[in-house]
Amino acid sequence: MPTLKILDVSDNPLQDDGIKLFRSLIPYFVEMSERDSHFADLKVENCEPSCNGVSQLVGVLSTLKRPLDSLSIGENGLGSKVGAPLGKFLGIGIQALEIEDIGLGSSGFLELQKEIREDLKLVYINMRFY
Repeated sequence: MPTLKILDVSDNPLQDDGIKLFRSLIPYFVEMSERDSHFADLKVENCEPSCNGVSQLVGVLSTLKRPLDSLSIGENGLGSKVGAPLGKFLGIGIQALEIEDIGLGSSGFLELQKEIREDLKLVYINMRFY
């Protein structure tokens, strides 16, 4: 799949076992991040991962030589503890983040904010809460 730019696995009950699948795809993502036509967008909405699973995922995605343009992890009940890993992830150069309805809450947002650096490339974030 040398021209894959967008991967959408949303609405699949992947849970953490499915998130671990991404670790096996990382060599592919790294190779793609070095090309002109890089892997750019990942959508993992409503897939039932845990906070730990998503923290591992963003940690792995942070190793790409060329960062994702956008990540969407909305509609997953992740809770406030995902705030710090997401804040660190924002510093790698991602431009759009969808974290709608993840249960971040005010304490999670404060943790996210503590990790944010000033030189963000972020141009869009959806943090809508229901």
